[in-house]
Amino acid sequence: MVAAKEAPVAVYSDDAYVASTGALAGTLFDLQRVEVLRGPQGTLFGRNATGGLIQYISNKPTDQPQAYFDLTGGNYEEIDSEGAVSGPLASGLDGRVSFSTAKHDGYVRNLIAHDINDQDQYAGRLQLLYKPTESLDLLLKLHGLINNHETAGNYSWAASYPDATGRGAFTPGQPDFNGYVKTDPSPFVQDKDRRGIFNRSVWGATGTATWRTDGFTLTSVSDYLRVQKRYGEDSDMSPLPVFNYDVFYHYQQFSEELRVNGEAAGGALRWVGGAYYLNYRTTMDAITNFNPAYNNFLFRRCAGPGLLAWRGSGGRSFYAAYELARCIRAVGIRSRAALDLDRRGALHLRRQTLRLYLRQPDESFPVAAAVSALRAFDLSCGCTRLEYFHREG
Repeated sequence: MVAAKEAPVAVYSDDAYVASTGALAGTLFDLQRVEVLRGPQGTLFGRNATGGLIQYISNKPTDQPQAYFDLTGGNYEEIDSEGAVSGPLASGLDGRVSFSTAKHDGYVRNLIAHDINDQDQYAGRLQLLYKPTESLDLLLKLHGLINNHETAGNYSWAASYPDATGRGAFTPGQPDFNGYVKTDPSPFVQDKDRRGIFNRSVWGATGTATWRTDGFTLTSVSDYLRVQKRYGEDSDMSPLPVFNYDVFYHYQQFSEELRVNGEAAGGALRWVGGAYYLNYRTTMDAITNFNPAYNNFLFRRCAGPGLLAWRGSGGRSFYAAYELARCIRAVGIRSRAALDLDRRGALHLRRQTLRLYLRQPDESFPVAAAVSALRAFDLSCGCTRLEYFHREG
């Protein structure tokens, strides 16, 4: 897992770039439209848009009263809802409140603990549109989302063993390295001793100001986004306490876009220019727990419990603490920083992931890894664009 992993296809929400893909799920409700643009988009959408982009445009406040409500039910006691209320609040001020909920029981049956992959999610959005004059629009958007103690666990058990090349090969009907055999062949029936956990909160604010004159239009988009997430799973997928994995993830970003556009020569010439700034920072704690008393393959010569912990903080400091069985040794700690010049001429510093790799002394493959301590990114750039249309007659 890589902190703040950016997709090659950029994602925007109401003109604001969303660098963390973990902030998107569950926020796509009460939408006006979805824009899909083929890449590369290096001028108007220059940030990480070589593969194209997707922009989600939410419904805006209206000067006439509006409301809607949708309710959906399904199996596993699923109940989903979505709705919005919009209308005038005062002279020149309109508002809109929208929400979305998603709730269902786990669809993977766990014979010895809580069922897996349930959902308990709530999201809301408040927008205020103020028009002090006919030429000036001020839009404020506040949004938030929470996933509340969901039961994580996206894997199903199957026995396997390394082949001659060291790669895993499935062995149906056979026990795993600890002697456990799953009695039910269905991947939707499991025996996991640990209840997985998924908690997530996403909240942010976007302020958009648009000023129109006879010669040009000036637009400012200011955005702040914060994501916190905890994920934990029973990684061995069995009733034995062999291997657990937990992640604590924190992400925040701030961006500012200022652009100006207009027309000249009776509309034959269209122009646009602007400046853009982006800063985001990620910290992630990843903890992997091994119990060599049960795992006679990875720890067949070891005694005592094993713990690997990794922490990074904001690009300034980090520490790694680990207490492992004697047969494990660290083979490398790597960090990387790069000074990049992108194709628009913007210079930016990128501090990449720090990684700690662990490996058995007599094996050619790693048995554990804690990945992704921190990532910080600063970007400033500007752009201009001219388009000329020749008109006959």
